[in-house]
Amino acid sequence: VCGKLRGPRLGGSGPLGVRVVRIGLLGGVRAVTDGGEPLDVGPAKCQTVLAALALSAGSAVPVTRLVELVWGDEPPRTAEKTLQSYVVRLRAGLGAEVIVRTGTAYRLVVPADSVDVARFRRQLDSGNVEAALGEWTGTPLAGLDAPSLTPIVDGLVEQWLGAVETDLGRRVETDPAGVIGPLTELTADYPFREGLWA
Repeated sequence: VCGKLRGPRLGGSGPLGVRVVRIGLLGGVRAVTDGGEPLDVGPAKCQTVLAALALSAGSAVPVTRLVELVWGDEPPRTAEKTLQSYVVRLRAGLGAEVIVRTGTAYRLVVPADSVDVARFRRQLDSGNVEAALGEWTGTPLAGLDAPSLTPIVDGLVEQWLGAVETDLGRRVETDPAGVIGPLTELTADYPFREGLWA
C-alpha cells in the first residue's frame, strides 16, 4: 500500500489540488494515480528522467547529473534543452506540480513511499524481508536502456537476491519440497551465487 499525501481531497487530488502519483520502477518504469489510473510517462528518455528523479524522490537532482544519467559521457550539445523538453512531457502526463525546478535542479514532489523502490528498501531496512519481496515485481527499469543507471539497478538486484536467500533459508526448514522449484530456477539464473547453492 502506497503512502499518500495528507490533506483535503479535491477531485481526486491531494492537498491544494495536487494529484497523488505512484511511481513504479520495479519491472519497468510506469506511473499511476492514487486511484490506479495509468499515466503517460512518455518514451524511453522521458522514462529515464523519471527513474532518475524517482530514485531520489523529494530531493533535488542537478541538471548536470540528470544529463549524465540520461546520455552518459557523451551528451549532445543540446542536452539541457532536450532534458527540459522531457520534463515538459512528463509534467503533461503526471501533472505540472509533480516535477518542480529548483535553481539548477529538478525535484520529484511525491512522498518517498509512493515509489516502489523506496518501499522495497524501507522494508529491507526494517528487517521485513517478506514485505520487501512482496514489493518486488521484476528487474528495476526493465526494458529501459540506461547504462548510467546500471550500478543502481545492480545494487537493487543484489539486495533482492540477499532477501530471497534469507527467505528461502527460512522456508527450507519448514517446506523443503516447496523451495526446490525456486532454487532450481535461481541457481540456473545466478550459477555463481554461493548463498543459493548453500
